[in-house]
Amino acid sequence: MTAEALPDWVFPPPHGFSAEDLDHLPDLPAHTELIDGSLVFRARQSIFHSMTTSLLFERLRAAAPARFRVRREMTIIAGRRQRPEPNVIVIRADAPETYSTTFYHAKDVVLAAEVVSPDSEERDRIRKPLLYAAAGIPHFWRVENESSKPVVHASETREKGPVRETYRPLLMPRVSRAAPPPRGRRPAPPPRPWPRWSPPPSACGRRRGSAASTPATCSPRRPAHRCRRRTA
Repeated sequence: MTAEALPDWVFPPPHGFSAEDLDHLPDLPAHTELIDGSLVFRARQSIFHSMTTSLLFERLRAAAPARFRVRREMTIIAGRRQRPEPNVIVIRADAPETYSTTFYHAKDVVLAAEVVSPDSEERDRIRKPLLYAAAGIPHFWRVENESSKPVVHASETREKGPVRETYRPLLMPRVSRAAPPPRGRRPAPPPRPWPRWSPPPSACGRRRGSAASTPATCSPRRPAHRCRRRTA
């Protein structure tokens, strides 16, 4: 295809397209994104990408509390020349929307999830996380295909530090741990239950107080060599 056969809207203006231009370009292919003022077209998706996106959408929708809503394949205005389209997003329930809504503002988004495809590896791993963090979206999920299984890499924006417009990975949930014992001191072991008492056997093998030891002349006070049983 030559340049003369392409429509005029394919070529961006000198300063790039704006986020609002995406709704006014004629015959624009579905799921077209705007990254840094340039149009980004999506390639054909694999069955893994389609099934993973559907599974992620269904699980998030079932687990989301009432104060959140889950949407899939909706664009986000993340800047004057930024309008990416995550695969799944979680928005606040009070975010303005109607049946003709085509985008959401980044301030209403709390989670953006991207399922990595071969044609979007660099965008999903490098460029888009920077855009989402700079727009103030607190959480980002990147879903990778590892041995034909979806693996979620969750991250959140940094709360403190000079570089807050980046994400840090969530390696484990935050839990409160008990304070360790002071150094040099070991905690006391739990009390052990006392064993049940039973009378010790005498020198002749009989237990004291038993019926079998009654006719015997053995006594626990006598030495073992003097303990003899009477014989008829």
